[in-house]
Amino acid sequence: MKSLLALGSLLLSASPVLADDFVYLRCETMQNLTYSNSKTSKILDNRRMSAVNILQVDLKKKTLFDTRSTRPIDVTIQGTNLSWRNAFNTIKSGQDVSGKINLVPPYQFSSGGVVTDKTNNINLTFSEEGSCAEIDASEFQEALNQ
Repeated sequence: MKSLLALGSLLLSASPVLADDFVYLRCETMQNLTYSNSKTSKILDNRRMSAVNILQVDLKKKTLFDTRSTRPIDVTIQGTNLSWRNAFNTIKSGQDVSGKINLVPPYQFSSGGVVTDKTNNINLTFSEEGSCAEIDASEFQEALNQ
């Protein structure tokens, strides 16, 4: 009986994030953006702006889906830390972007990297930091449909 009570107590105290297959987050961040000419390295623009990321984390498949993306990306989950690296290089574009989210409140978020538009010779170097809050699946679906 004591072990059953201990198990029940442990389940109730577990973070809901780790108890479900999906976690939905709304992340409010500040971005630092630097646009430069990829051939001359001349800085074209510097910006600091706020952003909102609406995310779905699939804990079972280990993927992260941002409503602004066309598909989920693979992630690594170690304990309560989620991280990713998304890199590719084609004739017209390339990117090397990485990030991390702590999957317990206050859900700290950070990402950064370089995105290259080879057609227009533009590099975007960015960093982004902020915090996230859990949301319902319906809010993710609503943002996905916009």
